[in-house]
Amino acid sequence: MFQSSSFFTGTNIMKTKLALLLTATSLLMACDSSNKVDISRFGDMVGGQGGHLLKAGGHMLNAASLSEKDEDAIGQSVGVAITGQYGLSQDARLQHYVMLVGLTVAAASPKPDGNWVFGVLETSEINAFSGPNGYVFVTRGAVAQMQDEAELAGVLAHEISHCIHHDGLKQVQAAEQRGALAEAMKAGNQDQQFTALADAGVDAITKQGYSQPQEFAADKSGVETMTAAGYNPGSYLHFLQRIQPLLAGNSAGKTMSTHPGIDERIKRVAQQVQTLPPGGATLADRFHANVILTSMQPPRMLPQAPQAPVYRAPTPPLR
Repeated sequence: MFQSSSFFTGTNIMKTKLALLLTATSLLMACDSSNKVDISRFGDMVGGQGGHLLKAGGHMLNAASLSEKDEDAIGQSVGVAITGQYGLSQDARLQHYVMLVGLTVAAASPKPDGNWVFGVLETSEINAFSGPNGYVFVTRGAVAQMQDEAELAGVLAHEISHCIHHDGLKQVQAAEQRGALAEAMKAGNQDQQFTALADAGVDAITKQGYSQPQEFAADKSGVETMTAAGYNPGSYLHFLQRIQPLLAGNSAGKTMSTHPGIDERIKRVAQQVQTLPPGGATLADRFHANVILTSMQPPRMLPQAPQAPVYRAPTPPLR
């Protein structure tokens, strides 16, 4: 069971990371009127091992040489790019709530002690993103399509699974194998080389998206994780089914454009859900109490940390 004390500790860490991310983004944007992020300057701000990697010091860079230990630097660059593009929601209550649900799900994942950062992006687009090493974002537009907390947990569990599967790092490596980085990697300046690699990660996550096999695997692991956290996996299926018609008429490419194969995904998730024990929490009331989606909201007090649901088939009690 995920203890409430862990919620508060994790939340404080999360607030710090998001604040640093926002500060770095603001500073970088202020230094560049074109609103393009210079990753090498971000390396100076990060410091430590991540900063050294962002500055590309100490070794020749190529995607094949990057390993799991390098993921945080790429994840940070993805976080800066995504928050720079969309902006983080200023709704403190919503941010806090999504953090807590994310931490609940992450605690039930194969990597409960990972580097988890959760945020809500201020855009009506329906999407969710995950940068390497635990940087997870969901859009306000996606939250607006949800009807209960378990649906939110399912989307976050899917993104958490991408992180655990190292899909972001694999996409950077795949881009180099396709020759997409060939010209950029010829640069003698190592700062420029890492910037090329980081940009490839940003493009893979925010524009190209993951492959269908990666999506299928993230769905499978995500359903397992949200179920282990005590949520009803059927809610995630309901969310996918609800956005399916939106994808069919998605001429502008704004609905889950980085998550391909919705029809086959629904089929696979439905089959998986049928194999699981019945029950699990949906928590629709708590979801609606914390998610207020009007465009203009006055500042609100942050809510108390919700207790993590406990899953015990067939009808688990909540603690």
